Amino acid sequence: QLLSEKARQQLQAADWVAFEGAVLTRYFSPAATINSDLIENDPLLLLPDFLGERALQAAGPLTLQDGVLTARSERKVHVLLTGELNDTPFSFALQDRMTPLFAGLKAELPNRFNGAKFIMAGVLPHAIAGTATAQDEISSFGLGSMIGVALLLLIAFRTWRPLVFSVFSIGLGCFGGFVVCLAVFGEVHLLTLVFSVSLVGIADDYCMHYFCERFRLGNKWSPQAALRHILPGLGLGLLTSIIGFAGMLFAPFPGMQQVAVFSIAGLCITFGCVVFWFPLATRRLTMPQNDWILGVMSAYVRVWNARRKWPLRAVLLALIIVAVIGCLRLVPQDDIRLFQPLNPAIVAEEDNVRALVGQNYAAQFFLVGGTDQIELLQREEHLTEQLRSLKKSGQLSGHLAISDAIPSPTRQLENLALLASLFEGEPNRLREITQRVGIPEVTADAYQAAFSGASQKPPVSLSQWLADPVSRPFRQLLIEDGVDRVVSAVMLKGVTNLESLRALASPERAVYFIDPVGDKSAIFEKYRHQSGWLALVSYGVVALVLLLRYGLVGGFVVMVPPAMAGLLSFGVLGFLGEPLSFFNLMALLLVLGLGVDYSLFFRETGIKHPSTLLGTALSSVTTFLAFGLLAFSSVAAIHAFGLTILIGIIAAVLLSPFAGLGRYANEGKKNT
Repeated sequence: QLLSEKARQQLQAADWVAFEGAVLTRYFSPAATINSDLIENDPLLLLPDFLGERALQAAGPLTLQDGVLTARSERKVHVLLTGELNDTPFSFALQDRMTPLFAGLKAELPNRFNGAKFIMAGVLPHAIAGTATAQDEISSFGLGSMIGVALLLLIAFRTWRPLVFSVFSIGLGCFGGFVVCLAVFGEVHLLTLVFSVSLVGIADDYCMHYFCERFRLGNKWSPQAALRHILPGLGLGLLTSIIGFAGMLFAPFPGMQQVAVFSIAGLCITFGCVVFWFPLATRRLTMPQNDWILGVMSAYVRVWNARRKWPLRAVLLALIIVAVIGCLRLVPQDDIRLFQPLNPAIVAEEDNVRALVGQNYAAQFFLVGGTDQIELLQREEHLTEQLRSLKKSGQLSGHLAISDAIPSPTRQLENLALLASLFEGEPNRLREITQRVGIPEVTADAYQAAFSGASQKPPVSLSQWLADPVSRPFRQLLIEDGVDRVVSAVMLKGVTNLESLRALASPERAVYFIDPVGDKSAIFEKYRHQSGWLALVSYGVVALVLLLRYGLVGGFVVMVPPAMAGLLSFGVLGFLGEPLSFFNLMALLLVLGLGVDYSLFFRETGIKHPSTLLGTALSSVTTFLAFGLLAFSSVAAIHAFGLTILIGIIAAVLLSPFAGLGRYANEGKKNT
């Protein structure tokens, strides 16, 4: 009842010469391992032929030696140890327990046993390395942002009080954001903490503008006067930032929802500190003595105050053209593998393990279902025939399926019928083969009699085969064996053409192609499209708020800097060859919130005094520090997020004085 595919094809084509030649080859091959018992029971050596074909598909270099699985490579003997985790590999507690164990094994084994080495593979090593990378980046980015903000404040104000108040208010905002996020979601994702480090750069805007009022008011300084002057800008800035982050609440990616909650709560707390606590704690501030900083700001303000506006208009037009060209160069990229950086050393070690144990199956596979075991095997056989065709064309190197080891009852009966053709008519093919090999006639007679008896028995069922130890290597392929549904997996090797495999899927026959990486990438593609619309809606809502506040022309000039900042950020990404992903579009929401912040202060205070630009410049530099560090992250998602914001913020702060031009700026100043 068991025939190799090659033997089946030869018998189906009645190619007796090829069939006989194959039998003789099995007998006289130098690698043949046969004995008298095998010849008496199987004179055609059909079982070795069947098993040999399966061995090429499923077998690896592992052998059983002294009760353990071993593999030999480069004059070394490797022993396979497998384990099951009692918790998710991403659990910090589990990683804390296992990391010292692995480190100890790698260090102690070579010392205790000369030449011994411990190598491993699995999800856990990657999870441990990912956690370590994220924790390092949180520490370095957060520390770098704080140090940068501290140095900036000390250089700008020559006193420690703005530094202490800013650090305290921002720290309180980050702590409050963490608590609120934990209360809402029950957990805080590590990626949320990495992204939310950028809150330092946003929340610092409020502190900077408050303390920069000391430059403008001079001896007339009072907390009430400073707050009265900047409060409209602060309030609108907070509102637009909340709108930008609120868009992320509707993002399909749960991590971004946590970032939104964390940031909204943190900004509100920092805003409350500036509005309610700062006036009480900063009644006496020394006058900053940094005229050179105001000189630089004044020089840049004069560029925007120049009577001839056509050079500025020409520059803006040129920037728009260049940005559009850059945007046209953007290529969407949704491959989930690009957002998961893998440690090269761990990958090399894992590849070594896979080569030793022969577990080089592809990430893609098929799921096959049936109402019973018979239907399942039949559907598997139909699929594996198609897979063999792909293998011949080089689109696949192999597969592993239950039906390769236990044919369906229908296939077993077909095999019996094909073998029966050897005994029917003249000449008797069985007799010819046994005579050429030199097998006694009594052995051929006994085989033919045994064959006749086997033909009267029912085919072997899948349940019978599963109950036998011979099925053990294949049992993991049976996913479900229920009363009304049976499901199995068909593993693949050496996939080179995914589309040809997808074409074999047939939902009506319960044959499904599973591509975890491709499916997740498709989800990210969907996220990217949704995020694009989300960004457009957020920009539209902010524009509507600005139109209601400043009118048609006033709202337009306030919206120009953040809109151009978003366009320029994508344009520069296009020229840098950066791919366009979901994370770039999410960053666009923050470019909107931050860019509107900068524009609003110029709209409310005008561009007459350089202190407004100084406050914007100082806050933007702190934002550069936060997001600039994210742009250097080894995690592609964080890198894309940070780089997009970094470029957008540079553009937004340079263009923000545009919002203060014209009579609408003066009206805004009077209204204030």
